[in-house]
Formats: sequence, structure tokens, C-alpha cells
Amino acid sequence: MGIVGLRLQQELAGQKTLDLEPPQLKKNIAVTRSFNQNFAAFEDVKERVVTFASVCSERLREQDSCCNVLQLFVHTNTFRPDQPQYNKSITIDLPFPTNSAIELAHFTLEALKKIFKEGYGYKKAGVIVMEITPANAKQQQIFENTDPRHGHLMAVVDRLNKSMGQNKVLLASQDLTTRWKMKQDKLSPRYSTRMQEIITIHAK
Repeated sequence: MGIVGLRLQQELAGQKTLDLEPPQLKKNIAVTRSFNQNFAAFEDVKERVVTFASVCSERLREQDSCCNVLQLFVHTNTFRPDQPQYNKSITIDLPFPTNSAIELAHFTLEALKKIFKEGYGYKKAGVIVMEITPANAKQQQIFENTDPRHGHLMAVVDRLNKSMGQNKVLLASQDLTTRWKMKQDKLSPRYSTRMQEIITIHAK
């Protein structure tokens, strides 16, 4: 079996032959989506970018890290030159490192207020968190720091969502009744998992 067999034999005998590298923290985390339709109302765009920020916070907590910079962008539909076009992004330095969905949603909303313009139909948006650092190595600030109560709260939210199903517990700024999703007009039929999409054969 060659060197592979030799290593397998040594591993089975309890001898370590391969060193495993510890997982590295992601340098940035991005959640971006194209909408299933154009949205011109601030409230519609706000709900979506707040949801993106919440997902970013969840991914930060999964790797036990925090972010120090947040970027938000909004785009109109570039494939519709007949419609008014507007593309804008903003990057903000957070006053303190955080992985709290509440705090990231707050900063995202403040960023959206600065770049949102009326009169445009927005087709895509995204939230990117950067300058990621370990959660146990946060630099404390003199005047502003993350709310320590959020750590316990986020842990409970994560536990509930894992045990009861994704997105069972949401922020109040998210839509509690609607589960929006991407446009999927070209999705392949799911023959093996959806009875209504099973192949139908018509005899001539």
C-alpha cells in the first residue's frame, strides 16, 4: 500500500503522522443578495440589509470572532438601462469590535440612512464585515464598548435557532411574517424531493 498504507498503520497504532492546521479566521464575511424584485421603499431595503447584518453576526459568533469595520452597498438593476441607475457603498469604522446582531443592525441602519436615495428601484444589496479579530482579544475603549449583556442574549438566540429551526428568533427590525428569498426562476426541477415537481410522462 506504499506510504499511505504505512501512515494508516501508524495512525491505527496510535502514532500521529499528519499535523492538522488549526482553522484560520476569515478575513472578511460578506452576505449579498439580489432581490426577486426592485424595491424603492426605505423600509423594504432596511429589512433586507438588517437581515444581512444579522447573518454576518451569526457567522462571526460561529468562529468566535468580532469585526471592527462594516461595509454596506446598494445597487439598482444594471440590466435595465431604461431605469434610473444608482450604485453606492459606504465603509464605517465601528467604535468597538462586536459580533452582536443588535449592534451590527444598528450600525448597518445608520449606514443605509447615509447612502439611500429616494426614486430608485434597488435590486441588490450587501453587508460585509472586515478587520476580524478573536472575540477574546477585544480592545476595550474608554468611552464606548459593546454591551456585555448582548453576549448572553446572542448565545440564547443561537441556541434557539439551532434547536427550533433557522430564523425562528429575529430582530424586531426584521420582517417577522415574511420569509423572502432570492429570485429563482431558473431553478432545476427537484424530482427526488418535491412530489409536485416529479417527472410526468405523457403517452402518445
